[in-house]
Amino acid sequence: MHIVPKDIATYLRQFAPLLEDRILKQFPPLHEPGAPLPVELKYLRRIPYPAQSLAIAGIERRWELETSAAASNRRSQLRGKGCPTTGWRR
Repeated sequence: MHIVPKDIATYLRQFAPLLEDRILKQFPPLHEPGAPLPVELKYLRRIPYPAQSLAIAGIERRWELETSAAASNRRSQLRGKGCPTTGWRR
């Protein structure tokens, strides 16, 4: 019988393996670190940061599987500031 956790840290320690399995089944990774990045990245105006390269590779993989994919800079959208790279605003 499980003891009811008193706080979020206890909950995560208790249920982390179950949560990990559920998340990986529900949302399998689209790109693994260390896998080759898209060749098209070298044609961009600037070299993306490593995290941006992984996000782009994931979006590219999603496009192979589905007809749409999206990325969001939610933090800047919430502040009313546009996309820092393109200047796009809502």
